[in-house]
Amino acid sequence: MMKRYLSILCLAAVAFMGLACSGNIDPEDDSVDKDGQSGVIDTTSLSTGYAKKMIAMQFTSVGCTYCPILAEAIKEVEADYPGEIIPVAFHMDFGGYADPMTLSMNSKFYDKVTTGEGLPMFALNFRKSSQHITNEYAKIVSEIKYQAEKWPAVCGVAISTSYDASARSVEVKARFKSDVAGAFRYHMFLVEDGVESYQIGADEDTYIHNNVLRAVAGDNVLGSKLNSGEILEPGKEYEVVKTMTVGQDWNAENMRVVVAMLDSDDEGKTFCCNNANECDLGKSADYCLEGEEQPVESRFQRKVCVMEFTGTWCAQCPAGATTLNYLVGKAYEGKAFALAFHNDDEYTLPQEQELYAMFKYGGYPAYVTDMCEELTGLLNEGGCSSTIEKRLYDSETHCGAAVSSTYDAEKKTVTVDASMFSEKTMAYRIAAYVIEDKVVGRQKQSTGEVQEDYTHRHMVRKMLSSGVRGDSLGEVSPEKEASKTYSFTVEEDWNLENLSVAVLILDKDSHVNNMAICAADGGKMDYEYLK
Repeated sequence: MMKRYLSILCLAAVAFMGLACSGNIDPEDDSVDKDGQSGVIDTTSLSTGYAKKMIAMQFTSVGCTYCPILAEAIKEVEADYPGEIIPVAFHMDFGGYADPMTLSMNSKFYDKVTTGEGLPMFALNFRKSSQHITNEYAKIVSEIKYQAEKWPAVCGVAISTSYDASARSVEVKARFKSDVAGAFRYHMFLVEDGVESYQIGADEDTYIHNNVLRAVAGDNVLGSKLNSGEILEPGKEYEVVKTMTVGQDWNAENMRVVVAMLDSDDEGKTFCCNNANECDLGKSADYCLEGEEQPVESRFQRKVCVMEFTGTWCAQCPAGATTLNYLVGKAYEGKAFALAFHNDDEYTLPQEQELYAMFKYGGYPAYVTDMCEELTGLLNEGGCSSTIEKRLYDSETHCGAAVSSTYDAEKKTVTVDASMFSEKTMAYRIAAYVIEDKVVGRQKQSTGEVQEDYTHRHMVRKMLSSGVRGDSLGEVSPEKEASKTYSFTVEEDWNLENLSVAVLILDKDSHVNNMAICAADGGKMDYEYLK
C-alpha cells in the first residue's frame, strides 16, 4: 500500500501540466471559490474518527544525483508504515537539466514548504517540516510521528471516479466530512507510476519514476475552497465534482487520483493537509475510519481459479471449453487456472452438485471465478474474461500460496505439501483437488454427433480436502505461514504424466484469494512474488 501511495502522489505532481479541469479557476483569487461544484449534500451521522493519511512530498529532478536516494527512503517508509503516507513526486528543473515531468505549479509548492535550498527535499502535508529533510529515513519517520501527534485527523475524504478511455477523460467525485466546524480546502491530483525517463545518479537508461504528479485540479497552492469558503458543519457531507483529462502520453492503467483535505491553524494564512485518500483511475475509495483494517498492498502475484461446469452429454460444452482453454492458456497464462467439474456422466464427482447448490449456475457450460457468487454465468469469453480481470486487478490479494508433491512409485501414492503465507489477520481455509489434463473420451458435439476421441481438459479427478469450502487453517496472523499435507493414490485409469494438484486458499467469505498448482509427480510451485 505504501508503494502504491507513493506512486499516486508522484503522478499528481506531474499531471498538472496536461490536465484539463471543469470550471473556471482564478489562480490567485482567494475570495471566491470558483473551482468545481461544491455544496452540502446528504446529512450523515458524526464520524467516530478517521484514520490519518499524509501526503509525502518528494521534491525531485532527473538532474539531481541524490534524488534517487530519497525515493528509496520513501519506499522503505511505505513498507514499514503501511497505509500512513501517500507519496507524491513533485519534479523540478535542476542542475541545468529540464525535467520532462515538471509542472509549473511544482515550484510554488516547493516555495511554500522549503526549509533549505536545493534537491532532494522531503516535506509532509504541504507544511514546512520541523527539520530540514533531504533523504534520511529516520528524519522522515520522525516527521510522520510528529505531525500525526500534533495534528490528528479531524476529517475524512472519499473518492469515486469514472474513466472514459476514448475521450481520456476522468470524472472525479470527492466527498468530504469533518468532525469539527471549520473552513476547509482541498487539493486534487493525478499521479502516475512506472514512468520511464533518464535519471542522473542512477541507471539513466532504465530508471523508473513512480508517484509522478501529472496534474493538479486547481492553481492555488493553498488549495481550492470547500463550500465556497463557508464553515463546514460537523457530520455533514460536502461534494466536489471535477473533470480531468489524461494526457496522451500517460499510461491510464498506472494512474491514480489523490485528494487531500486541508485545514488551517493560523487563521487562514496557510492551509495544510489534515487527511487524504486515493484510488486507482476508474475506481473508488471510501472514508477510512480509525481502527479499520486497511487494504494490503500484497507482495504476491495473484492467481485466479476458474471452475468450469461441463458434461459429455452437453452439445454446447466443447465451445465453452475452447473459450476457457484460450483464456487460461493464452490470454491469462500463468495467472488463471481451470478446474473442470463434470455433471451426470462417467467423470462426475459429488462435489459438482455441492458447487451447484452454492452457485446455482443454471445451465451448461458454466463457470464460477474464485468461488465468488456474483462471478458466475454461462461460459463465454466476454463474461469469463471480465471476472478474471476483476479478481486479478480489482480485488485485494492478502496471501500467497505454494504447493509441492512427491510420488512414491512403489505405493503409487502422491504426498502433497500445501502452504500459505498471510499478509492479513484472517481465518483461512484450504481446498485441494487432483486434476488430470488431456483425458480422451466421448463428447457430444454441437452437430448432435458423439465424438469418441474427444480430449477433455483440466478434469477434476478427486477432492483431497474434506469439502468444497476446504479445511480450516484457523486464524493466521500477518507474516505467518500455515500448511496442510494431503496424500492420494493414483488410480489405474489415470495418466500420472498429466496429473496435477491445485491448492486453493479461501478467505473468510469462502472466496479464493490465491492458489497454486503443480505436477503430481515431483512438481513444485513456490510463492510467486510481484516483480
